[in-house]
Parts: sequence; structure tokens; C-alpha cells
Amino acid sequence: MDLNKAIAIRSELKTNHKLGAGPQTLAEKRGLEDARRLEELSEQREEEKRNITFRQFFKDTFMPQKKIDCKSRETWRKKQEHFDSWLNVVIGNLPVRAVTPDHLELIKKNMLEAGRSPSMLEKVFTTFGSAWNMARDKGICSGENPRKKIKLPKYDNKVLRFYSKTEAQSLLQKIRDRSETWYQMCLISLHTGMRIG
Repeated sequence: MDLNKAIAIRSELKTNHKLGAGPQTLAEKRGLEDARRLEELSEQREEEKRNITFRQFFKDTFMPQKKIDCKSRETWRKKQEHFDSWLNVVIGNLPVRAVTPDHLELIKKNMLEAGRSPSMLEKVFTTFGSAWNMARDKGICSGENPRKKIKLPKYDNKVLRFYSKTEAQSLLQKIRDRSETWYQMCLISLHTGMRIG
């Protein structure tokens, strides 16, 4: 600090003291400056938070949390695959709050053109919806999830037919000839309706 600056600050403080407004001591002036800097820093952090890209949020926040929450490693891996294969291409570089139904329609179009099943579309959009909802809960975005405005093709998840008893016995016998362990696994699966997952 030079002499002229010190004189100017002293003059300002004396004037404030006479008027009874603003900082009246050097400590008050410093306190106000510190508070202003903290406010600017807080606003800057909030702005950075609001402008976080979908990719950053997905990789740094969503996936680490899902790694903890998911019961199986396979579920976590599939969510990562949904992001890498479909979501990242279209919305990875966008701020989370800037993602619109139009972007999601483009993802849907890309998936349909690549021959992906309606079931796969549902899974990818569920992954997106979960990530977006988590971002909303953390104050990064607001409003309704854009996923709700997307109509996905319907799919039929029904079993088309069951094995007859003869077919089941024949299949189980062929499996047993190869491996007793696999036979036991298939027998349980057949009787309980288990899926491979």
C-alpha cells in the first residue's frame, strides 16, 4: 500500500464515521471485503455446479454412488455401458440442466436405427432418468425429468411357450451327460423360472 491509497482509505473511513454509514474502521472494511470475496466464490461454485456436464456428473457423482447402491456388479456395469454406448454420444458434453426431450429423442432415434430392442431402450432411458433425478436432488437442475416426455416403443416380455415335460427331460439329460453341476443349476432354474442374471 502506498501513501496516497492509505490517505484515501482513511478519508473514506472518516466520512463514513461522520455519516454513520458503511465501514467506519479498517477492520470493518476488511471484514466487508472478505464477505464480498466469499460471496463471489460461493456464486462461482454455484455457477460451476449448475454448468456441470452430464459426463462429469455421471462419472464423478452418479456412478460412484451406483457402485455402492447396486446389488450386483453386472447392474453397475450395464449402467456404464448405457452411458458409453448411447448417452455420452449425444448429451455427454451438455450441462445436465440443458438436456431437453429433443436430445433424448435423438438418443432414441440412434438406438432404433442401430436395431436396439424396445427393452434396451427402456433400460438406457431408465439409467438416464436415475442420473437426472439424482442431479435434481443435488440442486444441479430443476423441473420435470425430460425422460417423462419421451414415448418409448412398447415391448412384449411374455414367454412364447413352455417346454413340454418330454422336452425338459430330454434337455436336462443332455446337460447331465456333460456336467452334473450344470444339470443341477438348470434343474433349479427350470423349476423356479430363474433367469440367467
